[in-house]
Amino acid sequence: RRARSPTRGGGGCWGGGGGGGRGGGGGGGGDPLNNKGSDMSDKQGLPESSDPVITDKTGAEALRAEMEESPISAKTLYAFILVMSFVVMVEAAIECDRANDCSDERGWAVTVGVVSIISSGVALILDIYTDACSDVMGVIFSFYMLALWSAGAGVLTFRAPFTRTGNGYFASWGAWLASAYLVYSESPFLKKKISEVFNAGLHFQSMLSIVLGSIVVLIAGAILCSDESCTNQNAYSVAVPCVAIPVVLPFMFLTMVQDYRIWASLFMAVWWLCGAAVLTFDRPFTFTGNGYFGCWIACLGSLYWFFLCGVQEADIVAKIQEEINKRTKNTKDQPAVIPEAPDTKNDAKLDNEVKLDVKDNNAQEGGKAVA
Repeated sequence: RRARSPTRGGGGCWGGGGGGGRGGGGGGGGDPLNNKGSDMSDKQGLPESSDPVITDKTGAEALRAEMEESPISAKTLYAFILVMSFVVMVEAAIECDRANDCSDERGWAVTVGVVSIISSGVALILDIYTDACSDVMGVIFSFYMLALWSAGAGVLTFRAPFTRTGNGYFASWGAWLASAYLVYSESPFLKKKISEVFNAGLHFQSMLSIVLGSIVVLIAGAILCSDESCTNQNAYSVAVPCVAIPVVLPFMFLTMVQDYRIWASLFMAVWWLCGAAVLTFDRPFTFTGNGYFGCWIACLGSLYWFFLCGVQEADIVAKIQEEINKRTKNTKDQPAVIPEAPDTKNDAKLDNEVKLDVKDNNAQEGGKAVA
């Protein structure tokens, strides 16, 4: 708050004088009720009877826009990855103790958990107390965590020891999802591309779910074929996605084949409905895991794609046809304008009169010429 001191101006608090008072420097005394200098001073500075306010909104608006673009902060993601890594490490240690063996996939589970705990812990400390994890270093570290957990979740949930749903399974995929979101929030290029995918429309998203689910089933089936035998249902788990992926991909990127998507969506709905029924009711994906979830994601995506291509578009065509019929009916209900029949007698009489007038005019002109 500004103190009202007589030393601020030569003429006192409200005086003019040498330009130091609240009057702002005019000669002579100023009227406190009609003092323009005082109004200008109050507008430029803070009011005497109010608390300080933020006049520059640029920083606040930028911060708000940044929070809207990335609602989950990097600190939260680092902390979440740290907790998930600890769960994976503990679950892996228990699996090692049960099997009395900590080699191969079990040893890899312990290694991934420990490395991720150290990495995410260091990143969390640096992000809190320094700016070392900002900009370029943040992007590099986010890609490092995504690569680490892609290898971790891929091996641990497809091969061993977390092939079925449980603490280790969900913690592995939770750490992977947090790492993927960290890459999304740190990389503007990937953020733009992923936003384009989400804005591409329901047709593209349904086909993308079919492809992603098929890839998961293909990987799970291929591992079963390599570890066990590639016959009967195991072979079928590889055949179903191998047929589905080449069928769907052209409809995602080529416009020349869009006229046939109703038939492709119908085929995919039947194909994946049969595939999910065999693979999840009989074998090999009778328990909840990657193969099980992949089957039903692809199946539901196929059914939804058929709904979009068949039922929804048929409703649109029916509505258009109904509107056309409605307008046609309104046109028919309007009274028709019947043109008058031509009066041939009057037309002939009029033609004769015109011809006589022309002859009279010619005769008059000929008489004038002879004269």
